[in-house]
Amino acid sequence: MAVPTVILWPLVSDLPLLIVWVVGTVLAALRVRHTPALRWVVAALVLLGITRLTGGILLGWLPVWAAEQKVTATTLSPVLTAVAAGRTLLEVIGWLLLLTGVFSGRRHPPASRIRDR
Repeated sequence: MAVPTVILWPLVSDLPLLIVWVVGTVLAALRVRHTPALRWVVAALVLLGITRLTGGILLGWLPVWAAEQKVTATTLSPVLTAVAAGRTLLEVIGWLLLLTGVFSGRRHPPASRIRDR
């Protein structure tokens, strides 16, 4: 399998998700002036998108590179594990940023309005 194919297939398979992330990032960025907490959402979506792209490309490309370089599976396994762990860590940070943006900066209604419902 050629390297361009290894790089393109993760992009093609993630394209619908990446489109949603780009649209969400643009919409959130347009509303940052009215809702400053959306800065967290923009940061989260950018981080999640970049992490998805680079992680997918690396996890697809590394085995091909290792085969060309005659790297053994025993040697490659810790590298793939480290890349996957790093990707997971960055995705967790992205989700924490997203949740921070969604739930911060909101004014709570007075307690009396809550009881009246």
